[in-house]
Amino acid sequence: LLVSIATSLPEIVVGITSAIEDNAILSYGNALGSNIALMALVIAFAGFMGAGIKTERIFRTKDIYFSSLFSLMAVALALDRRINATTGALLIIVYIIYSLAFIKGSTPLERISEKMESVNLWKQSVIFIFSLGLLIAASEGIVRGAINLSETLNLQMGFIGLSITAFGTSLPE
Repeated sequence: LLVSIATSLPEIVVGITSAIEDNAILSYGNALGSNIALMALVIAFAGFMGAGIKTERIFRTKDIYFSSLFSLMAVALALDRRINATTGALLIIVYIIYSLAFIKGSTPLERISEKMESVNLWKQSVIFIFSLGLLIAASEGIVRGAINLSETLNLQMGFIGLSITAFGTSLPE
């Protein structure tokens, strides 16, 4: 869960930045395009480079079904051609419920807290905040670059988000 949130930060920050700059369609295209890039590229490269991917555990834990459900939900909620605050709140609530269920069903919190004692929390917090600052600055450049590319090539912002921006923000994963 922590790794998925951390590697999704580029998409989250680009989404927030593009929404603030009144280009929310870029964030929607980026989110959908990132899912496509992850499913097609990351899984393909992992399969090619390694000894294959054993998916038995993924199907047994039902994570794959929830992942597919979230993707379909994001598309289904956009079928009325508008995503608003209510839709966004619904998606966040469903994600929080999933995260809490995941945490409840995973390793007991006592074992996690024991492992956290050996971590230098101060150092890790400074590294995280510094990295987050870099990510925010980079997302500003990504959004401005996407806007300029869209205007220069006369392409729709959604397409830029679905393709170029999505590929770039998926690279950390």
